[in-house]
Amino acid sequence: MVFLLANILQGAFTDSTITHVTDQIEEWYSTKPHTFDPVRSIPQGPGPDQQLPTIWMLLPVHVIGIQYYHIAKIVLALSESSRASSTYESLRHSRTVEKNVRHHLLTVLGLAHSNAKAENTLFTARHSLVVWGWVLRNPLDQRAAESVLQSMHARTGWNMNSLIQTLRAQWQEVDENMN
Repeated sequence: MVFLLANILQGAFTDSTITHVTDQIEEWYSTKPHTFDPVRSIPQGPGPDQQLPTIWMLLPVHVIGIQYYHIAKIVLALSESSRASSTYESLRHSRTVEKNVRHHLLTVLGLAHSNAKAENTLFTARHSLVVWGWVLRNPLDQRAAESVLQSMHARTGWNMNSLIQTLRAQWQEVDENMN
């Protein structure tokens, strides 16, 4: 999966490469060993304690593989060009892409949050928030992201205050632009 993600990043913005790599990503996912399936999976819920999906995996390598799959899906979603024939269609496409990115980002965060023994997944989650954290518009999603970062600070000693402040500023800017 790491190799496939690198292929996406290498040719992220050419249609022929995107189509080919998309097929490879989906083939990897559909043919992955059953050990990559979650041991337990609880979808994101409406309550403050269920804001991230719970996805327990067998081993850290499985968590990392599935995280990279979801990161690949984010990159692919952002790389696909809109073939919209109207302004409305273009904006609708943008909203669909943003919703897709948000879903996969929350899954990346949920995987990190649910698998404490796979500490390096926290770094992947952090880096994903740096790049795509602005898509989290729901205040409960935002608090869940902050909670992941605060947990990471407690476990690793990395100071997350600057990133949290940056994300809050981005979220506020998105809110202001939506009104």
